[in-house]
Amino acid sequence: MLRYFAGAAALALLAASPAAAQSCAQNLRTSGVPLLTGLTYSTWAVFPKVAPARALDNVGRALSAEGIDVVSVDKRAGVLIADQDGANNGRRQTVRVTARKTGNGTRVDLQFHVQAGQIATEDALRSHICRVVNTAGR
Repeated sequence: MLRYFAGAAALALLAASPAAAQSCAQNLRTSGVPLLTGLTYSTWAVFPKVAPARALDNVGRALSAEGIDVVSVDKRAGVLIADQDGANNGRRQTVRVTARKTGNGTRVDLQFHVQAGQIATEDALRSHICRVVNTAGR
């Protein structure tokens, strides 16, 4: 059921924004050692004709809608920091988003860091992370 939902969500994203959704999904990487170290899930996408400040505003709203607390936004530096306690156990996960000018658009990078002992598969996170990243282009 989860695979079906993730597949349907991915198809919906592709239909809504083909270039951005495809880039985000293709660029998703995981670093760290599951259960032994913290894990970082990273991705990026480029959005033509979007200013970095607008991209950060859009991503900030999307994170808030997902129940993630935006802690700080520095539009000059192009950085947004957010966190959440998804398991309600006091162990917060951190989201770091950067938006920087590239060509006639903006490159948005997102890193989602979870603490040691916390894991999620790339497939489980892909639709959520890319949904947030892809709001930058709206």
